[in-house]
Amino acid sequence: MNKKTNRFLCIHGHFYQPPRENPWTGTIHLQKSAYPFHDWNERITRECYGPNTRSRLHGENGFIKKLKNNYEQISFNFGPTLLTWLEKNNPWIYSQIIEADKKSCNTFGGHGNAIAQVYNHIIMPLASEKDKITQVKWGLADFSHRFGREAEGMWLAETAVNRDTLKVMASEGVRFTILSPFQAHMVKSISHNKSEWLDVSGGRVDCTHPYRYFLPEDRSLYIDIFFYNGPLSKAIAYEKLLGSGEIFLRKIMEAYPSETNTPALVSMATDGESYGHHFKFGEMALTWVLDTVKHQGDISITNYGEFLEMCPPEKEVMIIENSAWSCAHGVERWRSNCGCSISQHPGWTQSWRAPLREGLDWLNMRLSKIFERETKGLLKDTVKTRNDYITVLMTPDEKEKNRFLRKHSAGSLTKEQKNLVFRLLESQKYSLYMFTSCGWFFDDISGIEAIQVLMYAKKAIELCGPFSDEGLEKGLMDYLNKAISNDQRYENGLEVYNKKILPLKYDMVSLCANYSLLCVVDQDHRLKWVKNIVKPHNVKMGMTGENKLFFAETGDPEALDAGYKICSISIITPENELKCISGKTSRDDQKHMEEMIDRVLSGKEQVLGIDAFSKYLSDSETLTFNDMMPDIKSEIMDILLRRLENQFFSTVCERPQEMYNYIRYLASQDENIPDYLTNAIQSITNGLIVKLFKYSGDAPINYNEIEYLLSLFISEPDDEESNPVNRIVFDPVTLLQQYRILQSIECFLTGQILSIRDNNINLCLINILKTVEFIHKYNIYPDLWQFQNLFYDLSTDIGFIKKMDHDTLSLFRQVERLLGFTGGNQYA
Repeated sequence: MNKKTNRFLCIHGHFYQPPRENPWTGTIHLQKSAYPFHDWNERITRECYGPNTRSRLHGENGFIKKLKNNYEQISFNFGPTLLTWLEKNNPWIYSQIIEADKKSCNTFGGHGNAIAQVYNHIIMPLASEKDKITQVKWGLADFSHRFGREAEGMWLAETAVNRDTLKVMASEGVRFTILSPFQAHMVKSISHNKSEWLDVSGGRVDCTHPYRYFLPEDRSLYIDIFFYNGPLSKAIAYEKLLGSGEIFLRKIMEAYPSETNTPALVSMATDGESYGHHFKFGEMALTWVLDTVKHQGDISITNYGEFLEMCPPEKEVMIIENSAWSCAHGVERWRSNCGCSISQHPGWTQSWRAPLREGLDWLNMRLSKIFERETKGLLKDTVKTRNDYITVLMTPDEKEKNRFLRKHSAGSLTKEQKNLVFRLLESQKYSLYMFTSCGWFFDDISGIEAIQVLMYAKKAIELCGPFSDEGLEKGLMDYLNKAISNDQRYENGLEVYNKKILPLKYDMVSLCANYSLLCVVDQDHRLKWVKNIVKPHNVKMGMTGENKLFFAETGDPEALDAGYKICSISIITPENELKCISGKTSRDDQKHMEEMIDRVLSGKEQVLGIDAFSKYLSDSETLTFNDMMPDIKSEIMDILLRRLENQFFSTVCERPQEMYNYIRYLASQDENIPDYLTNAIQSITNGLIVKLFKYSGDAPINYNEIEYLLSLFISEPDDEESNPVNRIVFDPVTLLQQYRILQSIECFLTGQILSIRDNNINLCLINILKTVEFIHKYNIYPDLWQFQNLFYDLSTDIGFIKKMDHDTLSLFRQVERLLGFTGGNQYA
């Protein structure tokens, strides 16, 4: 901290995405609206969470001076469920977030930038006391597990707050939280007992220092509160302030008091996604401001924990009960028809919010009663057990489960009793997940956010099914029947539930069928998570006449414990028609079925279709392509399209020059070329270019061949007076912008840089140089973020640079400059 100034700056990012996993598969299914990414988590990671780990700091000449990890200089919180996803799906970005907090502890006097968050972003004032406590305990435990230290602060979902929420946080040792200035009601001096309360409602609170909130019933219990700068935060989130780093910094400077005889903090708090996702390159504006402030020296960057240690509160505050940062009506947005919405649809209302809230509240109470009743005598303390279940969620292995049971069980438990305890604890987890705030925030109960919370409700009901005759699902449906949808496709929430939720429920019979259908098409598919769920064994595959057959049996422990097995048989015809039957089978029936399959595959017996196996299965399902999960369908389509493409290329591309000559001649004669032929030639050229970028060898990539292919797109005139001057058969740039080619360029460049230490460095550099020149020539935009990151790492590796000879270093600097880096020793 710069002690020579009284002006301090803290920028907070609330990084959060709702849990999007399907509770029956544990994975996020394909979300087409996130294209070209698989889902919104992937897309926002690429646009925001990743770029903030390696943000580009540009110099005056427009070249990149440095790559900076913004998390090292800003206060931040990440939703625990989002961090769980990041750790699994992008461990490098996850590690950079964790490492940034460690570095910030050294920078800011032992106070890390990261703060905790209530676990799965529920609206705390609307939760029961028990759920409030669990949310805080789980959030704090998850934080310490990941960051290796205790959290000082905690972020409240939507900054929704009331006295009971603050009491729970203070009781659990949370030192501070962050609220909107419009949530402050009255303030007064702490040291002067007789001082009067000053009304600061309407956002009039002085946000440049923290306040202390004392619990009315016990003033020894308190929590400190920072109120962020409202106008600045609003400008970041909604007024495109991130479009200019210079304007951003000027607005920060203007926010300080004219007289700063005592330390004054300007702090902003917004969704972290503002920096890159909501506003493209917003992370770079943030980087520029942080770097400029650091070097100017008249403002000191800090975080809330450090500033609180230096400037403890001198005033106490009363808050506006049941208030939140994103709704003028407080928490009403999450339980009533308050009028707030995302988009303005004439005639739409939010009357569906109340019955959805009431229905899930009703369900939550009954799930809680079932948990307490069924585990009575099995657990020492059901409340403590539930609160400690976070340890299993963080480390879901058998060792941790056994440790957990030794700690909390009232005595020795049978295998069935252990399964019961964990089944009901999972139900309790989903009873919390179903209150994730996004379910009510948007415009209709048919939206993907409301569908997500209803999926969790359905899963919680299912887990409690064996222990309940209370009509849990029917009770919830009664409430959903009252939740009138604005979408004309659905009458109410009940219809949404039946049409959108129930089809997303996948039991093991259905999952086994999906796995079998995928494998009968191609066992070398990319969806390894399906195999991990199904745990197949005793697999059989072969031909039966012209059809291909695949048989699989699951290793589902629940089925084995119940005395049956789950099997599926799929067939694919030469016409690529798919059909599968899947169901439960007894040990005897399974034996007879396997014998029949062996006879069929050996040619000793013929079957006309999979229906021949139905006599061995109970509770069976018959599936075709249209019945499959979205990800399975997408993968099968990709496999079949690749096969078709390979067959097409093997037939046509043996002599592509002849075809190009015909096209070129027709174009030169000013003849119209049929669309189907134009499309075919584009597809062929696309494939040939992609194939060239898959090159690996001891000579540079042949760009002459690529240039030649592209030149064939343009039919040039015989002389200057010809008309037209240049007749374009089709635009080469349009072709090069196709996602498949851009992706092949990205993979090629990344592969070259990853192998540069082990391979011929000059060859790699020449390939990189020619590829980047090619990109610039045709003005195309592959995603070079990861490639630039890797190149920057090489640029800043002094040992690697020193090993280069003069010619290699010259080539390296040439590539460096072409990639937009300042180069040389400017990174120090």
